[in-house]
Amino acid sequence: MKVKLIMSTPITLEPQAPLYKAAQMMADEGIGSVIITDEKNNAIGIVTDRDIVTRGIAYGYSVHEPVKTIMSKRLHTINENESVSMALFLMAMHQVRRLVVVDDYSKLAGVVSLGDIAKTERFDLAVGQTLTRISFPYSDWMNHPHFGVEVDDFRL
Repeated sequence: MKVKLIMSTPITLEPQAPLYKAAQMMADEGIGSVIITDEKNNAIGIVTDRDIVTRGIAYGYSVHEPVKTIMSKRLHTINENESVSMALFLMAMHQVRRLVVVDDYSKLAGVVSLGDIAKTERFDLAVGQTLTRISFPYSDWMNHPHFGVEVDDFRL
């Protein structure tokens, strides 16, 4: 199954938007992240609900602080034509719950989350194993490649 069949439409904000706007959009849309885009609609960052708490509120930033202050600039992307299995592998490898989906021209096409994948019954076991890998330190499962998974779980 291809990522484009299960990805979500990206909700975007400009880098100067205040933190409260990102939080408000997430609450209104029932999502956990917004993609930060430049004037050409290129993805330049991501802000998650967790970022707002751990990088914003925890450090005393005002709700009026621009999202660019706390956004993650290192985006983990996947092409919309890649497999869901590859998305799970990349999430586990990078220890993230979301990937920015791009088209063949590297333009923003969507977002795929662990939650999006969990909604498809085909991947319920793999989602649990990916979450295990995300939750433990990278070195634990890289030094022990069978840590928490069956050998054939991430076939490419």
